[in-house]
Amino acid sequence: MMKDNQLDISQACLADYPEIVALFNKNKVYQFLDGNPLSVEDFDLTMKVKEVNSFFLLRQHGKLIGTSAFFKFITHECLDLDSSFGGFLLIT
Repeated sequence: MMKDNQLDISQACLADYPEIVALFNKNKVYQFLDGNPLSVEDFDLTMKVKEVNSFFLLRQHGKLIGTSAFFKFITHECLDLDSSFGGFLLIT
């Protein structure tokens, strides 16, 4: 049973960014006003600007299924007014 549900947690590195960006775009984690999807360059810049040093990846059988990090999110059109909030993120 344990082998059927093998989960692996690791810390993200630059080589993981394309896979992270693909997961975020699939789940519409970032929504830009111009409608463009998140790029690897956008994500790299965000990591540098926010000085994120603990960004973890959750994989099941080698496939990325989630991430966690502390971010400040800015929402546009999701709420009545543009808002921002921080928190712990798990995307699956």
